[in-house]
Amino acid sequence: MKIADLTFKAHPLFDLGFGTIAVHMFSNGFGASVITGEKVYSTKEAPYEIAILDKNGKITYDTPLASDVIGYLTEAGADDLLKDIEELEARVQQVEAPPQTSDTMTTTKLTVKWR
Repeated sequence: MKIADLTFKAHPLFDLGFGTIAVHMFSNGFGASVITGEKVYSTKEAPYEIAILDKNGKITYDTPLASDVIGYLTEAGADDLLKDIEELEARVQQVEAPPQTSDTMTTTKLTVKWR
């Protein structure tokens, strides 16, 4: 995925100086929100700001790539970051339970009375 592949539209806060926005979700569960405009971390030479999104499309500040939005990106820098986001490993939380044996298993009985 490259900046040139994204479809930009007017940002919902366009009238307040936020220019355009494009959002893309990758198959690994992460996504990118790319914005431009006067009120974002950008310049004419480096017009892109990118936020990394979680599987719900919300900004995440907990990835190996960044702990905040990343601004002042040139097209080449934005292309590199999009590639890095696309290559992030999807997080799978695994909880390992200790193995059960007959001498470690317990049974609990719960009685509930309604009034």
